[in-house]
Amino acid sequence: SFMPGTLAVSQAQVSANTKRTRFNNAVIHILDAELNMSGKLVGRPTDLEKFETTLSGTLGSQGMQYLYKTFEMPEDFLLQTPMTIDSGRALWEKETGVSFDGNLVFPEGVAVSLDIAYGPSKLNIRKLVVEDDTTRATLGLLAHEELVDMDFSGKLQKSTLDGLFAKNLILDGWIEGNISARILPQQSFSTSAEGFLKGKGIPIYGLALPATIEDFSLRTEGQLLRVHSARMAIYENRLVISGNADLSTENPRFDVDISTDNVDLDKILAFLKESDLKGSDGAAANKEDKDPWLFPIQGTAHLMWDSLKIGGYTWQPFHGEISVDPEGIRVSVENASLCGISSPGLLRIKQDGIELNFRLKAERCDLNQSITCLTQKRVRAEGTFNLTGNFKGEGNWKNLFQRLEGPILFASTSGQVKEDPALARVISVLNVTDIFKGKLPTLEKDGLHYDSIQIKATLKDGKIRMEKGLMNSSAMNLVFHGDVDLLNERLDLNMLASPFTLTDRLIKLIPVAGYILGGTLISVPVKVDGSLDDPKVRILPFSEIGSGVWGIMKRTLETPFKIVEPLVGEEEKSKEDESVFW
Repeated sequence: SFMPGTLAVSQAQVSANTKRTRFNNAVIHILDAELNMSGKLVGRPTDLEKFETTLSGTLGSQGMQYLYKTFEMPEDFLLQTPMTIDSGRALWEKETGVSFDGNLVFPEGVAVSLDIAYGPSKLNIRKLVVEDDTTRATLGLLAHEELVDMDFSGKLQKSTLDGLFAKNLILDGWIEGNISARILPQQSFSTSAEGFLKGKGIPIYGLALPATIEDFSLRTEGQLLRVHSARMAIYENRLVISGNADLSTENPRFDVDISTDNVDLDKILAFLKESDLKGSDGAAANKEDKDPWLFPIQGTAHLMWDSLKIGGYTWQPFHGEISVDPEGIRVSVENASLCGISSPGLLRIKQDGIELNFRLKAERCDLNQSITCLTQKRVRAEGTFNLTGNFKGEGNWKNLFQRLEGPILFASTSGQVKEDPALARVISVLNVTDIFKGKLPTLEKDGLHYDSIQIKATLKDGKIRMEKGLMNSSAMNLVFHGDVDLLNERLDLNMLASPFTLTDRLIKLIPVAGYILGGTLISVPVKVDGSLDDPKVRILPFSEIGSGVWGIMKRTLETPFKIVEPLVGEEEKSKEDESVFW
């Protein structure tokens, strides 16, 4: 039945036949509405074809809900009730939709003068005037699949829309301007507009993240859109945007500057992941059906960000460009510093995957600033260092880091290690051997001064593969070789530790002195493995020493050296291996 409830008529003049019913001066009560109406119904009561009437009176929440449901109007824009209707004319036709012309007054004093038609795939607001004691605005809109014509003039503010809608989702601040626009969805190059618009506190819907335009000012001149300034908040990240958009091409082109104090991608990605988990399978399927590479616009955004945070690390600054074209998105980073290390590069997001190519470079940089930042305060050290790295990889968001490959060279001179879980435990183990006999300093109290550290490594499969590692200090020399697993935060290293004596110094300066003095460098093999925060250290039996670490020793020192298994505590000293390596 068309009627949502019991229809009570206290007075009316009615004439009817099998095809139509006419009524005049009818006082009608239905649900919570009380209306004075004159009009006609065409068709049988169980199969109405047309309903036309003049009306005045009041409409409550039940009646409003019924109208929105019957005419499939969006409930996000449900109006306040009770609503008073004055001089209204309404028409409903089964095939074409509904139209209304009249004046509406809402409980908080907001007045609306309206002439609107709403039907399948078409909305025509011929006139909409909204006003209260402080603001007035006029809107005209014609919208269907092939055309959107819009005119707006005046000012609207939050308090006005709060008095108009049951839930104001449109405006948290205000909007003011005088603008007209014609948008052709199928022919974007024919889109044009004239006028200006400015505002504050406007929520943005349709994005995967909560977003708000905090304030904006723009002007349109035909097919040129000039954004003088726009401040946006996108899930706790604030951006300032300015620039132009050219609407005269098939795919509108933009050229804008985007600046911000900070962008926290970790929070954004966490929010998106949580949203995906909450979404239904059907919603996920619909997302996959969309072609993300049919970009409706193209152009370039110049990034001037004070910082970018991702993966727990922060780039300061982060300057570059984002370019959008038919092939995908290109992010070119020109000036970026990670923990004091320059890291420019290029990220290309295409339909079939992601390409990343970036460099690391540091020259005489502060070691403490960089190592504390990179290890998240796990390691502290003083000195200066040089670093170079060049990495490339192709994959997707899930495996890109594992696909990155490239060489790393690190060198530091005249420094001091103050805190390092792995090195601290190596020193603790060596100090109880008969060779070192407590001669090594403790990191917590004294730190370990070094003359130089050199590392040659490769990034591959998410691991830093150390091909050659050397540390020379006045207390000992360390040679190391192995892997640091960045993905799982674990390490697996083999080391040779040698106490640094006067004989060793002579051998290092004059290799032939090793023969004259009859001396060799005594070296203790050590195994370091486990988590980065809690590594395990043990003396390594000679049988487990790989060729890598003693090969480094042989190529570097160019002198004889002997690897021994030292006496530890009260244990019996194992037999020294008498092999001498060169």
